[in-house]
Amino acid sequence: MYIIKGRVIDGKGGVPIERGAVVVDGKRIVQVCEQAELKEIPGARVIEVAQGTVLPGLIDLHCHIGGVAGKPFMTSPHEVTVRALPKLRETLYGGFTTIRECGGIGAYIRACQEEGLFEGPRINSAGMGVFQTGGHGDVTRGMLLPPDLPKNTLTSWGLCADGEAEVRQQCRRTLSQGADFIKIATSSGVNSNCKTVNKVEFSDSEVRAAVEEAAHFGTYVASHAVSNGGIKLAARCGVRTIEHATFLDDEAVDLIAEADAYVIPTFALAKVQFDMRDKLDPIVGKKIAIAYENHCRTWELALKAKLKIGVGTDFFPGPDNAMEMELLVDLGMRPMEVIQAATKTGAEVLMRDDIGVLEDGKLADIIVVAGNPLDNMGLLRNADHIKLVMQEGKIVKQIA
Repeated sequence: MYIIKGRVIDGKGGVPIERGAVVVDGKRIVQVCEQAELKEIPGARVIEVAQGTVLPGLIDLHCHIGGVAGKPFMTSPHEVTVRALPKLRETLYGGFTTIRECGGIGAYIRACQEEGLFEGPRINSAGMGVFQTGGHGDVTRGMLLPPDLPKNTLTSWGLCADGEAEVRQQCRRTLSQGADFIKIATSSGVNSNCKTVNKVEFSDSEVRAAVEEAAHFGTYVASHAVSNGGIKLAARCGVRTIEHATFLDDEAVDLIAEADAYVIPTFALAKVQFDMRDKLDPIVGKKIAIAYENHCRTWELALKAKLKIGVGTDFFPGPDNAMEMELLVDLGMRPMEVIQAATKTGAEVLMRDDIGVLEDGKLADIIVVAGNPLDNMGLLRNADHIKLVMQEGKIVKQIA
């Protein structure tokens, strides 16, 4: 058994327990309390960090495993996997005990992670995304291919589908391969093969077909939705998580609220790309500048409407995943709201009731950070400040 002492932030949004303790037995939390309430537990190992804060394991709701920038079709799946494993370990050691992968190789390597063959966060994966031909996830980008070449022969990023019947087929395919949810795109993005970020992709009937097929499997649809039209299309057709939500307006916010959907803004990758925009293709750089500046300007609409917000980076998959949390604070969210978004709300999106908060009976996904992230969220960005990472009751990282 373990007794972890420190300032306890349980992920529910309430006042921290300044002198708190979390008791772990096996894989589960068995008590969260004031230290004064603790009873002696013979043989229990006590862990305490000076001025440390005890938190639930963090959850990144939007990342990709296996991306190799600038090398589509030229990288074998074997190389992609080998390159991904160190990043997964870094992400875990940075305090993220769970990730949701919105397209990539996660569904295919998850069993190995669960067997303990490599260290990494718990993986929830969309597997192969479902995209329209020529759309955001079609990485062939207009290449001249033989007309009889089957769709998806070359792409490792997603499955192309045109029309309601093909959307249904490809959703069924990726779900049958072990995907936890469906990822689509209802808009172009800054890296899409088009000159605008205002493009809308898929029709209402195609999106509804994806939502219906996901529901048949007991799951949901997440949509890459950058453009204003793409956001509204996703929200009105039953998409559960709106990824990016870059070009918000009042109508889009109202539709998201009415749909009771979650927004995963992914400012982190957008900020990284914005800072290096002058080094990229001029068209891409121009789109990035327009998108990022608009996103920051309109984000106040989401906060004012109290939309349900989760933490996602769009990284591959890390290691600086907590960058998103610091940016959300900078953009107007209260620190406790950001922590809740990265823990309790993350678990809600994953449809899991056994992680995300520090509570009796939950899985012991716990981190301890030196200092108080409510005073300085940037502490979480430095892995040296993450003194303890526990995943399902097992200590995977501990430093003095």
